Amino acid sequence: MAIVKLVCQGCGANLDATDDVRMIACGYCGTTNQIKQTVHQQPAPPPRPQPQMHYSPPPIQVNTVNTGSSGGGKAVLIIVLLVTFVPLVIGAIVAYTVFQSASAVIDQVKVGIGNATASANARKYMWKNGRPFVADVNGDGVDDLIGTISESGSQQLVLTAMSGSDWKTLWEVDLGRMSELPSPTLYFEPGSKLVLFGLGATLHAYDAATGTDRWLASMPDKLEAIAVDGDHLWVATIDDAASQVTLAEGKLSPGQPEPPATAKVLRDDAGYDLIPELRQLDLKHNQFQDLRVQQAFCPEQDLPIARGRRHDDDAKRCANPHGIAFVTRDKGTQIPYFLGYARDTKAELWRVQLTKPGSLETVESGFAQPRVEIIGDDAIVSFVPSSDSEARIRRISLADGSTKWETRLGGDAHENVEGMVVGDTLVIVTYGQSMRALSLETGEELAKLGGW
Repeated sequence: MAIVKLVCQGCGANLDATDDVRMIACGYCGTTNQIKQTVHQQPAPPPRPQPQMHYSPPPIQVNTVNTGSSGGGKAVLIIVLLVTFVPLVIGAIVAYTVFQSASAVIDQVKVGIGNATASANARKYMWKNGRPFVADVNGDGVDDLIGTISESGSQQLVLTAMSGSDWKTLWEVDLGRMSELPSPTLYFEPGSKLVLFGLGATLHAYDAATGTDRWLASMPDKLEAIAVDGDHLWVATIDDAASQVTLAEGKLSPGQPEPPATAKVLRDDAGYDLIPELRQLDLKHNQFQDLRVQQAFCPEQDLPIARGRRHDDDAKRCANPHGIAFVTRDKGTQIPYFLGYARDTKAELWRVQLTKPGSLETVESGFAQPRVEIIGDDAIVSFVPSSDSEARIRRISLADGSTKWETRLGGDAHENVEGMVVGDTLVIVTYGQSMRALSLETGEELAKLGGW
């Protein structure tokens, strides 16, 4: 036991007592004092950790096929394998076959689309003709293309013929450096199939089928106009003289100053003029009521042969039976029309609005102004609506102006129709730096040739 010290509550004397008694009397004043016991609590022990529960994994279920000792179990196993794997193998084979077939079709389509222009555009070149020439020069029944080009980075002018079947080069002739060829001019004589290259006072003939050199003729002065008359050419020069040149040999002899009545002019390869030389031909600007004649059209071969510019009305009289003009409304919005008229009486036969009928939409002027090429009883026309920059190429009937087909030529806003040429199977449109080959029958764009 232990001794407990305490103070008497009566007199304050110090008392000693053992810790096993509850009460003690003071020996000095007799006061009974209660002994308080202090219980020192031990800290609670930390909780015992919960026992970890260990679960044994379930036994692995193994599905076995009881084959037994007979062949029936093996047959069941084979059937299960066949049912499981054979459809997968068949599906893989079918998928592979379909993929290969689809890939082959896609490749053929890509080849078909790209074939027309890939060979022609393997190199970068620009056409130097506004209106080249189309003729079947290799005898395959398809129009071919003849013109001059210059390659990117080169100063050489090249005379070329391209096949209209696959646009591959048939032949080429290097004409020399462009800086040394002032005002070169190209002509084509379809009867003898001669390509004529005029430069200054010289006229150089090449075989259109092979590009071989045929002959060279030198005139007394610079060339002015060329016409064909039977087996020879009538060639006018700027000194008011004229010469005759045989088509077969290029033999030169003096000619009459005026062309024979039977001669037909040969057009050159120049493109369209900003200010057309023919203008209204022999029409008045107010020939038709409430309309203003902007331009009338006539093929070169149906016009009189002229030396120099056509200033008088006689030089503008058109022998083609079909009259067609581009006209606009005289007052208010210049709504555009193509108008058909009788050549002799100049009476209006039909009119067709170029833009959407009933709208107030106009067409572009300047270099993008409407153009017309007459072919028999039809015409190939071009125009650009003012709402966009896409040139429209349209084939119309000269009987009533109805549209047979129309094609849009997308491209740069600065590109214009520089010239159009119509053959037996093709329509060639010089559009900016390239040429577009269209089907005469359907208007489908077959190839884009040239361009940087």
